[in-house]
Amino acid sequence: MAEELDTPTLGWDARVGAAGSLRAAPATASALLASAAPARPRGWRDSPGAEDPFNIAVTGWAVVCLRSDREDAAEALAPLIAHRAARGEAWRGYDGELGLIAVDPPSPARPSSLAEQILERSTAPPRHLLLLGGPDRFPFEAQFDLDRDFVTGRLDCGLTAALDWEGCRRYARRVARYESGKLPTEGALLFSPQQDAPTRLSHDRLAAPLASHRAVADRSLRQLSGDLAHTTSLTEALQAARGPTLVFAASHGVEFPAEPSDWGAITGAGGGWVGAGALDPERPFASGSVIICPACFTAGVPARSAESFFRERARVAVPGGPFSAPLPRALLAHELGPVAFIGHVDRLTTASVAGSPRTPGARPFMDLLSWFLEEGQTLGRGMRSFREWYLLEAAAAAARTERTMLSGRPLSSRWEVWLRAADWRGYLLLGDPGLRRPTPGPLRQLWGRSRRLLGR
Repeated sequence: MAEELDTPTLGWDARVGAAGSLRAAPATASALLASAAPARPRGWRDSPGAEDPFNIAVTGWAVVCLRSDREDAAEALAPLIAHRAARGEAWRGYDGELGLIAVDPPSPARPSSLAEQILERSTAPPRHLLLLGGPDRFPFEAQFDLDRDFVTGRLDCGLTAALDWEGCRRYARRVARYESGKLPTEGALLFSPQQDAPTRLSHDRLAAPLASHRAVADRSLRQLSGDLAHTTSLTEALQAARGPTLVFAASHGVEFPAEPSDWGAITGAGGGWVGAGALDPERPFASGSVIICPACFTAGVPARSAESFFRERARVAVPGGPFSAPLPRALLAHELGPVAFIGHVDRLTTASVAGSPRTPGARPFMDLLSWFLEEGQTLGRGMRSFREWYLLEAAAAAARTERTMLSGRPLSSRWEVWLRAADWRGYLLLGDPGLRRPTPGPLRQLWGRSRRLLGR
């Protein structure tokens, strides 16, 4: 199909050609499709680490904050910056600042203005960037734009709308303890209520395949599905003194007409949800866990919904948006909370959950977990899987749209492919993109290599 399309694409802005490149991408739909679809979607998985432009040891890590937040950020995140510096990962700028990049507020009308400021600071900027603050400081669109060339995470802590600096400090200490092996976790938890067609699809296409994936199956696995997947059982499992290494919750995210403080909360079988209000500051909640929650608004609420635009062809403002989801904000600020939360900004549709021949629904999650749990790479590096699949789907959607326009047929039948691309684009990491599993001992490393060689 792609070979037939040689005319320029309409309104397609892509700054990335080959993965990791900071140069312009091809200008035709066919060339874009070819460049966005890697021969092996896992990219550099089998290549030496130094060849990977997202190797944190080579290209570095830094916190990105507003100039007005510089002093508070340096103080609150000092434990994390010192930890990264001790590992040789903290980037030092021309001004001598270690692990910290202060910028002006990016223009909401020009999301690329944030990337431009970072690229102006150095010809070799750090590729792992932790944005500090909510969309009032760094719009979601600016982070999505950064994800073209970098791997990003966002730290937005607090129980109120204000950024909680003490919560940021607690999070910084927690990541340093986690990577130093002082915050042990065990097993994996898969939570998948099947109370309606969308959640049954999430169970069948996401949770069930992941349960048999080596990165998950090698661990002590607990599954809460169907009628067992209610909020009480989820809360009890996450309040254990030693949290699961991985929590995968494929459910619905709460949205309108609920109160904004409940948006993105995790629902369970039989009704009810687990939101920020369910946290007890004196008790652990997913202590040291990485939580992945593919559901509506679990990472944040945008100003306008891409899902509404593609499905209803309407630019409708989302009530109260934009804001980071309350549950991960509260969890990251929690003294005994998780080390990372991966969720979705905007509604998540069944288009991506069901998948396509190019992108089976669970494949990006499998790639993410292989990078992080098996390969020992950063969580941010694993998040590139979503970006790669987004580029693949968006290029295919552009090619199909162009072909439809050239044939004179109406475009109404092509919006579904754009919905799938928008879904993959909407996944966001809340937490440090430089997060890595504690290095296992020599015997454990030898055991892991043996299993991979045996294909187990």
